[in-house]
Order: sequence, then C-alpha cells, then structure tokens
Amino acid sequence: YKFVEVSVPAPYLLNQTEWNFDIEFKDVQEPIKVYVDANDGIATGEASLTKTDDEFNEPIEGAVFDVIACEDIDILDEDGNYVLNEGDKVGTITTDESGEASIDGLYIGKDGDGQYKFVEVSVPEPYVISNKETPFTLTYKDMNTEVVYSDSDIKNDVAKGQAELTKTDVETGRVLEGAEFDVIAREDIEYPNGTIKVHNGDVVDHIVTDAEGKATTKELYIGSDGDGKYAFVETKPPVGYNPDASDVPFTLTYDQPDVALVKTSVSKTNKPIRGDVEMPKIDTELSQFNGQEDKTGNPQGDGVVSGTVFEIVTNNDYPVLVGGTIHNRGDVVIEITTDDNGIAKTTGKALPYGSYTLRE
Repeated sequence: YKFVEVSVPAPYLLNQTEWNFDIEFKDVQEPIKVYVDANDGIATGEASLTKTDDEFNEPIEGAVFDVIACEDIDILDEDGNYVLNEGDKVGTITTDESGEASIDGLYIGKDGDGQYKFVEVSVPEPYVISNKETPFTLTYKDMNTEVVYSDSDIKNDVAKGQAELTKTDVETGRVLEGAEFDVIAREDIEYPNGTIKVHNGDVVDHIVTDAEGKATTKELYIGSDGDGKYAFVETKPPVGYNPDASDVPFTLTYDQPDVALVKTSVSKTNKPIRGDVEMPKIDTELSQFNGQEDKTGNPQGDGVVSGTVFEIVTNNDYPVLVGGTIHNRGDVVIEITTDDNGIAKTTGKALPYGSYTLRE
C-alpha cells in the first residue's frame, strides 16, 4: 500500500511524497500496526515596500522600518509555543537606492492570514518621518503555493522651512511697513538622489513687510545635507528710508525627523532719509522798499528780521530722533533762530523724513 496526501489545512503545503508500506501477517493474536512519518512544509510570506517622497514621487534610500506582528501566529515551534506573538518584532529592513526593501520567511497563521505592519523608525535628511503605521496581510493561497506576497507604497513628506523678517528703524526701533525683499538661494539645494531643486542665485520668493514690520517667506527647500542657505535682499526700502541692498543671510536647518516645517527669524534695520529746513524772515512792509527811499527820502532798511525764534513741531504719527532725543507727535523737536541775514535753518541733516510745522 501507500499513503498519498491529497489535501492539507492552512498554512501547510501539500507533500508530494508517496509513503509506501507493507502489511504482513504475523499471527492471529496480534493486530498489525504500521507507522509512517509524514511532514508538511509551511507556506510563508514575503512583504515588500516602496518608499517615495510625496512631492516629487522620487525614491528614498536609507529609510529604516521595523516589521511587527499584529497578531499571534498560532503555528507551534518545537517547544510547543507560538512562533510569533502580537507585538513581536520579526525584522528590520532598510530601503535601497530604488526606495525598495523586503522581508521574507514571514509566518501565516492557521486561519490562513498573517497580520503584520511596517513601522518607520528613521529617515534620511531632509524627509519627515511618518508616524503612520502601514499594516499588511499575508494570505494563504493554496496548498501548492509556497510563498505569498504583499506590496506596500509608503510616502514621506519633505521637510521644508520658513523665514520671518522683521524690519525696523535703526534710530527709533519703529517697525517699518512696505519694505520689499527678494529671497535668494545662496547655495545649490540638492536632494539625496542628486537632483538640484534650487540653484545658487535663484530668486525663490518676494516678500513685503506688513503693518507690524514683518514678512514671511513661502515654504523653502532644505537640502540633503540638512541645511538650506538663503538671503533676504532689499529691492525697495520703506518710504522715507535709505536703500540697503546688503544680504540678510539665514539658514534653514533640518531639526528633527518629526518636524515638517522648520522656522527661523532675522531682523533688518534701515536708516531714515534726513534733511534740513531753511526759513527766511522778512518785514513785509520794509521789504517793499528794500534798497530804495520812501517818499520822504528816508531809507527804509533791508527788511530782514534777525533774532526771531521758531519751534519745529513733529506732525508724524511715529517717533523721530532729533538731537539725540526721540520725540512723538506734537513735540517740539528743535528751535531755530534767524541770523543777521534773516535766515533760520537747521544744519547737519537734523530732521528725519516726515511732516513738521514751523511755529514762531
């Protein structure tokens, strides 16, 4: 005779071996017994994943995943214990240059399934680690299929950065609205696959300061070295201020793999345009006869008035620095006196750009 296996339960594999045996008569008192050892293989699973970035769909090399059992796998080992318990780590895999990684030899339970999950434990710069676990199931197909497969696609966000600029008056600290800046890359921003996303010198954004003197860039790229170097360059100063096209550099630095948006802040000051005022003081009557004689023949003088004092009052809704003192709207910022030529004036660019009133 022979035993021929015709079916097996999950997750076992049909053994094609035929087990021959003979039955031989011994005597009428003793029953005939024949013992045959027949072993079946176990179907296993192979799980693979492909890792790409969410923005450009490019493969990510160097992402590391733990593979965790999500249930008890009720196949018994030689000691009579389950081969896997829920929560057991069965392996660690790392993606290659194609963004792919796989693990084989995963057990399937007697119910025909093996429940597992990928858990991301690290990613290369400048990617953001995913806190989302990726479950997968290996399902027994039939008693003739030795390996079943599972494929997963996993995306990662790219970490980016933002920079905030604050613009102020160098003399008073007043915040300045309306300053315009280009945001310029100061290095090539390269991704791990060698792709250059931003070239050195590229204008990547343009910003204008608001009523609080602040402006924020859009989200900017960070390179595979963990940094993104940029600069603010002023293209238009606020009204009443001198231009300053010098770089305001800043660096966006990859911080932690779970931080999707890194931020930095810088400040920039401007010097106000300054000027002077001149005020002639004349006698409106005498000046009509300047250099002439009146009808009586008496000289009337030259019409200039010396020794007149004027106050200069600020009409500005913001503070101004005059004579080393900060003044607010309505303050007398300086006094001037007419000289022997009847002229009163400030000197040395005493007044910052703005609106003032001369008051005798």
